[in-house]
Amino acid sequence: MASEASLWKKVKLWLHLLDPVRIESRLDAGVPDVNCISAWIELKHFDRWDKYDEVNLDEIPFTLEQRIWLRRRWLAGGGAFLLLRIGISIYLFNGLAAFSLPPKLSHIEAANRCVSFWKQSDPFIARELTNCLKYRI
Repeated sequence: MASEASLWKKVKLWLHLLDPVRIESRLDAGVPDVNCISAWIELKHFDRWDKYDEVNLDEIPFTLEQRIWLRRRWLAGGGAFLLLRIGISIYLFNGLAAFSLPPKLSHIEAANRCVSFWKQSDPFIARELTNCLKYRI
């Protein structure tokens, strides 16, 4: 069974050129999990889609404070993203899109709202994810 901790291990490898650092803040409930030289990243993980091809973001939880933090930073011109792994799929949402995600997210809606998505085994994920964060795509 995969977890957010295992997602962090992958992110650390994929983004090694951007010097990613894991952050655990007790002072501000909305601070994302990872900081790197060009962005902040909130990590979320689901083992799989449910039988309706959806996930319930309230179950992980993806809190209102986290959503507000990502939106505020994005609108201020900073890099702020949600990296969501569902099964073997990885979705990257900018801070504004992450803020407005519905509690129940379908596979199609995730693909339509994200900046980019990959299969975890994609050999280009490290380069493409790095470029998305670096250039605030």
